[in-house]
Amino acid sequence: MCFKVAEAVHGRAKYYLHKPAFIFVPNDTVPGQDDAAMLDFKKLQVGPDDINRLFSCFLEIDTDGSGEINLDEFYAHFKLNRSIFSDMAFSLMDEDKSGEIDFREFVLTLWNFCSYDFKELCRFAFFLFDTDESGKLEKEEVDDMVKSVYGEKFADDERVKRVLDCLDANGDGEVSISEWILFNKKYPLLLFPAYQMQAVLREKVIGKWWWDIMQEKRSTNFKNANIYDILERIEEENIKFGDVPVKEEVNDINSSPLKGLPTSQRPADYDPSDPDKHLREDAERALAEKAQKLEDDRAERYRNNAFFATLKAQRRGPPEEHSTFQDWRPETG
Repeated sequence: MCFKVAEAVHGRAKYYLHKPAFIFVPNDTVPGQDDAAMLDFKKLQVGPDDINRLFSCFLEIDTDGSGEINLDEFYAHFKLNRSIFSDMAFSLMDEDKSGEIDFREFVLTLWNFCSYDFKELCRFAFFLFDTDESGKLEKEEVDDMVKSVYGEKFADDERVKRVLDCLDANGDGEVSISEWILFNKKYPLLLFPAYQMQAVLREKVIGKWWWDIMQEKRSTNFKNANIYDILERIEEENIKFGDVPVKEEVNDINSSPLKGLPTSQRPADYDPSDPDKHLREDAERALAEKAQKLEDDRAERYRNNAFFATLKAQRRGPPEEHSTFQDWRPETG
């Protein structure tokens, strides 16, 4: 307990002493850095200062200033071992299947992976391979999952192989999600590389204590839903309620020395008791049009998201022999 408190105190001190190197300013001309991305961050309860820290991290990786990073750059920067599982986990948000992710995709990818607790990380791994959403995996599919997590090291790890032989508790030839979670609590060795990768990312991006807070917020506000459901929920809320920007200030004509001067440009329904009526209505109309355009753009972006639609429609798992996520991606036509 004392160690955890000391760790949190050290993490917070480091957080406040090291300010972000760059400030994120929404830019509609750069993919993944527009107002729509800012709304997603807001819904995930990532604060402005933390967005700046994530943006600074992104720019450190994006050395060529292209506004996007590929997986090779990602692994090299964080010094992570690459595997089929890690490719799958970090390419889920590559919406256009370009092999590169922009800043919005980078934040959502990190948030999705690093805010899982132990139990939900087990579910996440299971979800990636449960292609028919039956809640069960064949024993061979579980073997493939663990092989994808360990990568080339699996062939030399006899301990993991022995643990896998004991996995099917009731002998029905299938592994349910509950069996999988219980077994991982007893033998965390099965997904150890995944836990290790999460720990490294948490420590190098903002800090473990901050991700512990994000983990708690995710559990409380999203009930540990997967990232697809969270994004769909965010989109439904945006369409239903809207995210109307803060009203811009309108010059107060009552304070103007020109107020008392006669004018021939007053509208026919001018009301002396409410001289600002038309200015207020024009401002509200402009704000409503801007909010509607933003909602339409976001809805269209998700409606045309071929990757989400295809993943949910096909739910095809990665063949055993594929070595990259690029090979596994479902065809989108």
